[in-house]
Amino acid sequence: MADWHENGQLSVDITIKDPKARVEAYIELYKDCSEELFDAQLMRTIRVTTARTCDIAKEGMAAHCTFELEVLAGFCNRMGNMHGGCVALLADMSTTMATAPIAQKDFWVFGGVSRTLNVTYLQPVRQGTMLAIECSLRSIGKRLSLAAVVASQVDSSIASGAKTVNDFHRALYGYRDNSPLYPATTFDCGYGRGYTAGGPGTYADLLTFGTAPGEYDNCEIVWDQYVRKSNISQDTCAQYITDLIAGTEHLDLWLESSQHNLPHPKAMFLCAVESMGMLPGLDFEAD
Repeated sequence: MADWHENGQLSVDITIKDPKARVEAYIELYKDCSEELFDAQLMRTIRVTTARTCDIAKEGMAAHCTFELEVLAGFCNRMGNMHGGCVALLADMSTTMATAPIAQKDFWVFGGVSRTLNVTYLQPVRQGTMLAIECSLRSIGKRLSLAAVVASQVDSSIASGAKTVNDFHRALYGYRDNSPLYPATTFDCGYGRGYTAGGPGTYADLLTFGTAPGEYDNCEIVWDQYVRKSNISQDTCAQYITDLIAGTEHLDLWLESSQHNLPHPKAMFLCAVESMGMLPGLDFEAD
């Protein structure tokens, strides 16, 4: 397993081939250590949800990891918000762990130390919040690496028993606010919509998605942590069976858009950044 060296450096167990198991072993060392180090409570609380190596030429990153963290009282200031220093610590530690999937003998087995750490704070994070953390290792060399991390509040659908999906292609299409509604869905999942797509993607008003027949239960709810929307399986698309057989989930999201079947630059950007599959002639506009 990962272990402490005499000089205090923490090493990654490169004998573990599965990327997620590697990161888990790294975290477990903190749970087994009796020392109350500065990063101990955070590392004993954080949980890795996915980890993988990537083709940097195709995906623009060498590795990708996601985590979940509950904001405990010990992470907060007197106002009940996550302390800015703790947010920076989270960015530091999660990006360090993002190097674990690509570590090998004499190459990043210690995860490195931060040389420059830039953190932008967009809004307060209240005590008790569940955070979803996404880390991407954008480039890596012998001595320096560049990693990016985004932390966002997990949607209430997580606490309500929705499945979280990570590794899948997305095709994007729809109407602004999905209105006028297009009567072409396979299932009537309620919400007063009948056999029509709808929903802005909140847990109270779920966004329609289509996928391969049998891939999800009829009207099953899933949370997409990349576009940060709650979705409901309301349509089936036979052409995506190939993806399912190949081992890749495919969500066909009915996202809001200004016009139907027109390319939109934001869709191309989103697909490029997140390595999403995209069908020609489909558009996307963030709400």
